[in-house]
Amino acid sequence: MVQEILDKLYRLQRRGIVPGLERVYAMLEHLGNPHERLRAIHVAGTNGKGTVSSVVASILMEAGETVGLYTSPHIRAFNERIRINSIPISDNEIVELFNAVETVADSVGATFFEITTVMALSKFTKSTTINIFECGLGGRLDATNAVRPCVAVITSIDYDHQEWLGNTLEQIAFEKAGIIKSGIPAVIGEPRRELRSVFERRAQEVGASAVRYLDDTPWSHRVREIQLGGMIIELAVGKWHWEELFIPLHGEHQIRNIALAILVLEQYWETPPADAEKVIARGIANLRRNSGLRARIEVIRQDPLLVFDVAHNPAGCCALAKVLSTVPFPRTWNIVFGVMRDKDYRSMLCTLASLAERFYLASPRGERACDPTNLAQVVSELGCPFEIHASIASALDAASATGRPTLCTGSFFTIEEAFEYLDNT
Repeated sequence: MVQEILDKLYRLQRRGIVPGLERVYAMLEHLGNPHERLRAIHVAGTNGKGTVSSVVASILMEAGETVGLYTSPHIRAFNERIRINSIPISDNEIVELFNAVETVADSVGATFFEITTVMALSKFTKSTTINIFECGLGGRLDATNAVRPCVAVITSIDYDHQEWLGNTLEQIAFEKAGIIKSGIPAVIGEPRRELRSVFERRAQEVGASAVRYLDDTPWSHRVREIQLGGMIIELAVGKWHWEELFIPLHGEHQIRNIALAILVLEQYWETPPADAEKVIARGIANLRRNSGLRARIEVIRQDPLLVFDVAHNPAGCCALAKVLSTVPFPRTWNIVFGVMRDKDYRSMLCTLASLAERFYLASPRGERACDPTNLAQVVSELGCPFEIHASIASALDAASATGRPTLCTGSFFTIEEAFEYLDNT
């Protein structure tokens, strides 16, 4: 039964993206408007929103809350998108939640993501004390914008999905700023001051209670040690300070995401826990266990080295390349790469070329996937050795067989198939 429902949902992806909230509100009204009874933190941004959502959820779990976490896309199974205290919803819950909304969803022509979002809202109403919602696309017209949060968060602004969000950073920022609402604080991680006017204008128009910028907050850090499994850093954010904080992530961009998540909690907590520093440290250390966050420069195997990362746009690839060019990582990699055709894959490949010993090119499953011959043309122009493979599994198998360090990246869908390959070997 659950597979029939998932097949129907996946078929709806062919409708693509249909901006607007009217279909979401119709489904929510049918269910008794569960979104009006939720406490939520809403997170938008080009990159980092999944990490920030997961860090906030993990820390709030350690603080004793019952936490709903809604993220997308999934990596291993659909159930991962809707979690309560780290546990994905069951197949039976998928059936129950979908059946409750199917009739009205069909009547209004709801999309895959709209139905999934309403399923999450319905589930969380019955079970949680706080919920973290990661935007799917943009913010202003995203299905998750039906929630009325107690904190709105914008992680970063960069180029992605320009066909929907606009071709300038200001236009993209405008769409993200659409999650800022009246009477609530907004917390902004985007560092470029020239974009602040976009956030300030939205906050003034709707009457947001405050706009807090990470870069206006006293915070500092120092990397003490880099390991394959993460970093030990000294970190100070506002009134809190850690001499040695382990984070199971890599890169300066992830340290910013951690600091931003802590600033979000400062806004959320009316009265922080008495042992807030310990709670935060536990939440960060237990991030993967508490949130299911995967494939953020994740070391899957050490000998030979295998790393998965979900970088799926130029900015993500820049952050990835910056981390992998530092000790203790090797200088060159076999790179298994598959990407969606609507991405700026030329820029992505140009960035990764400096790391590449050889590219192993393939298409992940799905209608949006880019033909690897198009990737091969770019890689050939860059002067990098490459092979074309029939599947991500075949590419990963060939790269791993060399015994050389291997990086798999380019898309969430690529990583999904990479994990499937590991499950079957």
